[in-house]
Amino acid sequence: MQTLQRKKSMYRQTKVLLWKNVLIKWRMKKKSFQEWILSLLFLLLVYLITLYHYSPPIAEIPHTFLGRLDDPAFNATGVTVAYTPVTNTTRQIMNKVAFDSVMKGMSCLPSFKTCLASNQSIVGVVFEDDFSYRLRFAPRYVVIPNENLGDIDSCYNASASYCESPRYWYNGFVSLQSSIDAAIIEGTTSHSVWEEMKSIAGVRMRSLNIMPTITMDYSFILITLVMCFSPFMHFLALNMTSEKRKHKELMKMMGLQDLAFWLSWSLLYAVNISIMSCALTAIFFSEFFLMSSFSAVWLLFFLYGISSVSLSIHFFTPHIKISVTAYTANSHRADTRVFWYCSLCLVRLID
Repeated sequence: MQTLQRKKSMYRQTKVLLWKNVLIKWRMKKKSFQEWILSLLFLLLVYLITLYHYSPPIAEIPHTFLGRLDDPAFNATGVTVAYTPVTNTTRQIMNKVAFDSVMKGMSCLPSFKTCLASNQSIVGVVFEDDFSYRLRFAPRYVVIPNENLGDIDSCYNASASYCESPRYWYNGFVSLQSSIDAAIIEGTTSHSVWEEMKSIAGVRMRSLNIMPTITMDYSFILITLVMCFSPFMHFLALNMTSEKRKHKELMKMMGLQDLAFWLSWSLLYAVNISIMSCALTAIFFSEFFLMSSFSAVWLLFFLYGISSVSLSIHFFTPHIKISVTAYTANSHRADTRVFWYCSLCLVRLID
């Protein structure tokens, strides 16, 4: 019986204090306006960042047959290949490439520096020894071999000029490399492999659905996401601190419980966090959480906001003591666990 009366008393006290807090927020319209303006400004910042850093997902691209080396995928007529250094071995290799390879109509010249000064479109071959070499193509004929500067290739027509991944095939890189390798093998083993080299076929591999991720950009999004809830953290801690100091003695005289005081403010700000979570979900759902549901994403943001606000109260209002045993030390640990769990979930889902 006493437990039932205590529960009723807790419910009534929470209800009365909740309406009192609503009236306080209504009377303090300026602070409430500042609170929402700051949150909406951070929300606008999140929206602008997502627009600027958003990378659309790339659909699946099927594999494409590029042809064989003896097919006219690359027309070598009029192409000039300059090589250095000029030795008997390199001269023999390049002569075989010029007359016996699949690159018909190509001319090989030993004056690398002279050709480079007069024609920027030549292909260079730099021999490091009799078996290793480096190819030098103009930047427009090959892809930048740097994953930090290159782009993800998402073309469906492999022979199009904007398609980057097959450039090594269509611009003669593979043809020249195979021809030089065949000439080196023939000169070393006295066995011709030109026919085997001509049968080499190229295939552009199938690519699965890709969701590009940029860790540095997403770190800015996560920081601004936390800032959306920071005005609620600040004003809630400020309001609870001031109300507790003003009415501390009055609450003791009236027998009001600390838990009812805590719940009244928590329920009021839960509504604000719920509205903010809906706005954040609307921004992130269609761009980052394509495989999830709206309610699941909203629940994640809501739990994140509730845990972060509760955690801020524990940090910034240490003098507020809750007398109920079930909500003392365990509540702080629970808020901390929920806060970090939701943070990790957001990082993993966005990545």
